[in-house]
Amino acid sequence: AEIAIGHSYVRGGDMPEVPQATGGQLGADFTIDQGRYRITRIYDGESWNPDLRAPLSQPGLDARVGDYVIAVNGEELKAPDNLYRLLDGTANRQTVLTLNDRPVADGARRVTVIPIASDQALRSRAWVEHNRRVVDSLSKGQLAYVYLPNTGQPGYTYFNRYYFAQQDRKGAVIDERYNGGGQAADYIIDVLQRDFDGYFNNVAGDRMPFTSPAAGIWGPKVMIINEMAGSGGDLMPWMFHYRKIGTLVGKRTWGGLVHTADTPGFVDGGSMIAPRGGFFRRDNQWDVENVGTPPDIDVENWPKEVAAGHDAQLERAVQERTALLAHEVAERRRAEKEAKETASFLRSVLAASTDCIKVVELDGRLSFMSEGGMEVMEISDFNSVSGCPWPDLLQEGGSTAAKEAIKAAKRGETTHFEAPANTYLGTPKHWSVSV
Repeated sequence: AEIAIGHSYVRGGDMPEVPQATGGQLGADFTIDQGRYRITRIYDGESWNPDLRAPLSQPGLDARVGDYVIAVNGEELKAPDNLYRLLDGTANRQTVLTLNDRPVADGARRVTVIPIASDQALRSRAWVEHNRRVVDSLSKGQLAYVYLPNTGQPGYTYFNRYYFAQQDRKGAVIDERYNGGGQAADYIIDVLQRDFDGYFNNVAGDRMPFTSPAAGIWGPKVMIINEMAGSGGDLMPWMFHYRKIGTLVGKRTWGGLVHTADTPGFVDGGSMIAPRGGFFRRDNQWDVENVGTPPDIDVENWPKEVAAGHDAQLERAVQERTALLAHEVAERRRAEKEAKETASFLRSVLAASTDCIKVVELDGRLSFMSEGGMEVMEISDFNSVSGCPWPDLLQEGGSTAAKEAIKAAKRGETTHFEAPANTYLGTPKHWSVSV
């Protein structure tokens, strides 16, 4: 039964040594044109990641999309000969390419490049950045896109770099397709589930308040999954669904969630990785292993559509979140409209009162005074006192009582006091005040 469980492997042992041949790659796409290899795309590694080296996009290197590769290290290259035969063994070694914007040797130029052993990381980063731009375009800048290649350290690096850099977005598309697993990604799930508790006001610039906590994307979220995501890539969407963070879109995950540990080696130097611990739910039922995590919305990426440049899973994920975001925006605008209408009505009631009614901010500054109040206080222009501390309008004991009343109001309490105070023009009066 154990060998039918995920994470069961045989490795190494008394095996013959096979010499490795390190082929070289240029980080580019090619097509055959007029019997020559022509460059159709050069991967640049986004020009900011120090871990990605793109051979043909190095500073000062004169290689362009559309160039023909005429020769490699002086050996002429023509189809159907294989470009990579000439690049065999060139990884991390200076290699001379003969390039031309025409499929002939006349007028060609030589450039020295250093091929890399694998351009997979360059292509992966290009795919991620392409997806990010697609999400940005389809959502009109409202949704963030975050790719998670695994649930180990690289995955956490991806998450921290992409998620927190897009906090201005109103929602997020989390893509964990092809996730290679690692650990239980509870940190990522905790951050995705995070809500904010309130705001801190901001007196600078556009006065936009800060949320507390400050770090997070507070809008709707969706996670894209597929059959090539497993282990920690199985558990992460399971937790995403279990905690009701958002919608799962795509295909059912791999279904391998029995971890391994304490695996002794064999005498020949090999080992057998044996499953040790399975996952079960709080209702004491085994889960995920051999069943995977199913999507809420099943979407297949058919090869024909992918070859045509479409990603149905990504597009559906954006569609789902954009629709929910539009609904939330509409609800928020409706609530704001009702609040404004209510505030306007209450303000009109206060303004029409013959009593001396003031609206005071929690810091004690005046923000409103009824017409009746202005008449009694002998104030002709409210702007002359707007924003000034209310207690300063009272004298001696009245000022102290006003300050204590504001403190009580902050605690949600109602207070009453009586105190003498002159009007704005100096007429002495005695006031009965409720706060």
